[in-house]
Amino acid sequence: MTYPYEFLCNFFNLPLKEYFQKLFGKCSFEKRNYVIFDQLNPSYAKYYTKKEALNLFKKAGFKNITVSSRHNYSWVVIGKK
Repeated sequence: MTYPYEFLCNFFNLPLKEYFQKLFGKCSFEKRNYVIFDQLNPSYAKYYTKKEALNLFKKAGFKNITVSSRHNYSWVVIGKK
């Protein structure tokens, strides 16, 4: 079902349009299956906003915290303790 959606993104401003055009659309069929399976399979998943992730590190006593973004949809937080 991702291929027709990706095609429609070329003509309409659909949700996740940029993600499909810049990232997901470049993946092979096999990699797409892995991405979808990883998203649907976990029994529990918690997604943090940038602010929430940063606060977790601060509350845990980390110093020199840096936050970087990958395509504005995921965060990498690094700190020293």
